[in-house]
Amino acid sequence: MKVEKTGQVVKVDINYTPNLHKFIDSISWNVEDFINLAGNKVSPSSRIELQVVIEPDFLLLPAYKYLPIPNEFVLSKIEFEPKYEDRIKIENLSTFEVCKVVNNFNDVNITIEVGLHLSSGIVKPWMVGVNFEFGPKNDYRWFFEYSYASSLDTSFVRYEDYFKTLRWARGRRYSNFARLGCNSNVFHNLYSIEKLAFAFTNFLYTLYILDTSKDKASFEYNLFKPYADLLRSYGNTFEGALSIVNEAMVLMV
Repeated sequence: MKVEKTGQVVKVDINYTPNLHKFIDSISWNVEDFINLAGNKVSPSSRIELQVVIEPDFLLLPAYKYLPIPNEFVLSKIEFEPKYEDRIKIENLSTFEVCKVVNNFNDVNITIEVGLHLSSGIVKPWMVGVNFEFGPKNDYRWFFEYSYASSLDTSFVRYEDYFKTLRWARGRRYSNFARLGCNSNVFHNLYSIEKLAFAFTNFLYTLYILDTSKDKASFEYNLFKPYADLLRSYGNTFEGALSIVNEAMVLMV
């Protein structure tokens, strides 16, 4: 697979990230409904843990390149070239190119993955991510690059620190921090917030355009359709829908 730019750009304010996090964390199914939807994918008598894999038709990729999300190797394999700018600008971190995912048989596989598990009597996501796999599986050339939010419990995410760092770093040269890698608090915190934003935004965009899915009889489609409908009801554009999500989640404790 590779990606092709559509010419469409979406802006998702990086400051929305904590509330997009809350919205995804609010997604849930009662056990009976989930088992009915899952069919033979889970057993009622077993521990419910499931990795749901969605092959996206479109992917949102950062229009400006600061952080290695995705990294240079991934970008070269999927044939995407972002813009480069050294000065840290918040608006750049909020800008994504809408790219069509094209199957060109080059041993690259792109998926949106959602980990689900049973918690307090309901089934909930515990992680969402964008997965890039390269080379035939079980081949020595196979490996993957994964951008994900490993825990959807907001108490484990230091958003206050991330945004404090982002405000301080605004206008400064990114290259001064990048050469230090994770020894730089700026590099580490920007990487953390961008990784979360990339995973959340792509998952929610996949939901927002779910009705264009080719396989409307699939488990994945039926599982997420109620939440896709809810998200689309918030706005006629993806940016508009996320703006409403952000406002609504502010009221959530």
